[in-house]
Amino acid sequence: MAYEMLVNMLKSTNRIVCLCGHGTYKENGYVDFRDDDEAYEIEMSYGYSPEELYSSTFFHTRTKLFYQYYRHKVLQLNVKPNQSFEALAQLEQMGKLKCTITRSVHPTLESAGCKKVVNLLGSVSDNTCPRCHKHYSVDYIAGTSKVPLCETCNVTIRPGVTLLGEMVSNHSITEAAWAITNAEVLLVIGCNLNVFLAEKLLQYYSGNRLVLINEEEHYTDRLADFVIHKKVVEVLPAVTNQLFV
Repeated sequence: MAYEMLVNMLKSTNRIVCLCGHGTYKENGYVDFRDDDEAYEIEMSYGYSPEELYSSTFFHTRTKLFYQYYRHKVLQLNVKPNQSFEALAQLEQMGKLKCTITRSVHPTLESAGCKKVVNLLGSVSDNTCPRCHKHYSVDYIAGTSKVPLCETCNVTIRPGVTLLGEMVSNHSITEAAWAITNAEVLLVIGCNLNVFLAEKLLQYYSGNRLVLINEEEHYTDRLADFVIHKKVVEVLPAVTNQLFV
């Protein structure tokens, strides 16, 4: 049976926590502004680097251009969850996956059916008026052509993401740390163990079933207890389907 060891590992526990890395989203079709070609195209189009455009400073000082970039490049609402995200939702529905932690601001996990998600950097789905705290959907933001304003207060709506230059929510870090502390299996997908998502949170895991699924090899692979060097979409759905056998 393909991936028999991993299947048996997941069958034996109902305390799985997943760190869902950038590669999982890239396999799903999301464009990353950190890719050289994309970063170059953005700078040629907007006159600023992606890091400048996505910063707290830019949001407050050049709000119109910030939202132009945000709507056209960040939201990416046409991307739908692939089988990797559906597999995570299945694991959660089976009662095995207790929490999925991500630094992505895209609500892909939630769209796939996941309920227990820690979005460390917030979500494009959460938009609020800083004055009256009225919530606005991502479709409302996407449907505007200028700076989106609160219908009640007429002030700029704040996107629910952590911009560059801002602190990550302590509440989110605490929630993620608690989940990992109580995990029996820590499933890391779509990233190596040297990225911020893993490096920051691995200290809270004391178990001996750290599973890494990532296409590229990395020197930190030795820190994992079980490693598969393939695309997440090739592995996770197949493993999850075998849990029903």
